[in-house]
Amino acid sequence: MTNTKQTQPPAIKPASLWQFLRAITNNTKAALSGTGSIVLLFVGLWLPPNLFKDAVFILSGLCILWAAYRVWADERHRLLSLSEEHRQLQQRASETSVALEEAQKINADHLAQIGTLQGDVTRLSARPFDEGQKAHAKSLIGRLDSTRRDLLRFLLLRGGSARSDVLSSAGTMADVNLHQLSMPLVSLGLINRTEDHLSGFPTFAVMTGMNDVLRELLFPRDEVNQTPYFEGIQVPKGR
Repeated sequence: MTNTKQTQPPAIKPASLWQFLRAITNNTKAALSGTGSIVLLFVGLWLPPNLFKDAVFILSGLCILWAAYRVWADERHRLLSLSEEHRQLQQRASETSVALEEAQKINADHLAQIGTLQGDVTRLSARPFDEGQKAHAKSLIGRLDSTRRDLLRFLLLRGGSARSDVLSSAGTMADVNLHQLSMPLVSLGLINRTEDHLSGFPTFAVMTGMNDVLRELLFPRDEVNQTPYFEGIQVPKGR
C-alpha cells in the first residue's frame, strides 16, 4: 500500500542565548589552545612575572572578541549565501516566467496560423471546377426520366459499376431493355459500356470522376410518384 503521508520539512529552531554562548566558548577555546597558547609562551619569556597575569587577561579578552567575530562572520557568510541562492531562484523563476509567456505567445500564433490554414484548405477544397462539374451533371440529369436515374443510382450503390445480368436480376419491371435504357446515359457521357465477349454480359460503369457529384445529386431519391426500378434503392419515408 502506498504511503500517502507527506514528509514535513524539519522545524527551524529559534536562536537562543545558550547557543550563542556555546559558540563563543568553543571559538574562545580554539583560539586559546591554538594561537593564544603560542603567544602566551613567547610573552612569558620576556615579560616579568608581575605583568604576565595581566597579559593573560588581555589575551583572553582578545580571544573572546575574536570568538564573537567568528560567530558573527559565520552567520554573515551563511546569510549572504542564502541571499544569493534566493536571488538566483528569483532570477530563474523570472526567466522561466518570461520563457513561458513567449511559449504561450508562440503557441497562440501557431494556433492562429493553423486556423488560417484550415480556412484556406476549406476554401480551396471547394474548387471552381467542382461547382462547374456539378452544374453540368445537374443539367444532364435533368434530361433523364426516373428509370434512367434509378439505373445511375443502382450503379452508384454497387460501387459505380455492374454487369448486365446483375442489372436484369435487380430490375423491378419485367422485360427491362438495358440497351435502350442505357443508350441515353452513354451518349450523355454519364456511363460507359464495356463488352465482355467471354461472359456475354456487358458491364456498365459510371464515368470516372463523376461518382461523388452524381451521388450528391441523385440521393435521396426525390421521385414521389413512382417506385424504384431497381431493388436496393431506398425511398425516403413520407414519399
